[in-house]
Amino acid sequence: MDRLQHDLVVSEFGDWSFELDEGTLPGAPGGRHANQRATAFAEAAAPDIPAEIGRMMLWSYALMMAALFLFFATSVEASMMVVISAGYTAIYLGVPAILIAGEGRSGGRSMADFLSKGLVIATGHIGGREAAAQILLIPVAITIAIIAIGTAARLIL
Repeated sequence: MDRLQHDLVVSEFGDWSFELDEGTLPGAPGGRHANQRATAFAEAAAPDIPAEIGRMMLWSYALMMAALFLFFATSVEASMMVVISAGYTAIYLGVPAILIAGEGRSGGRSMADFLSKGLVIATGHIGGREAAAQILLIPVAITIAIIAIGTAARLIL
């Protein structure tokens, strides 16, 4: 791979590392390409997001599940549905948390650094507060909606 191709791959795929010899690609036809191996090292899953943002999401979903149980678990059937929802939510949050924890390269950035410097996304730079707002908007809005609907239902019924 010549220098121009290498720079193109790096600009396209970030910090991926390819071990290729002399501009050849794995799987290309021909005898000398047949045994070629390429090693790609993927980027960290969430290197620019501090762990505190993940904890805020976790607490938002925990409050959401508590509100669902408090307001809507009025019968055995409804309680079972809330428990099933809590199970799905635990899987939804638990699997990425386990994968990121096992990776060991994500979540190391401080919250102060994140808020002051922001991060770079596919469309350019975004401020830390804006990124945090985008990440937390949906779970917090749904939690507020569940609490409002549950409060209104309890007051009316």
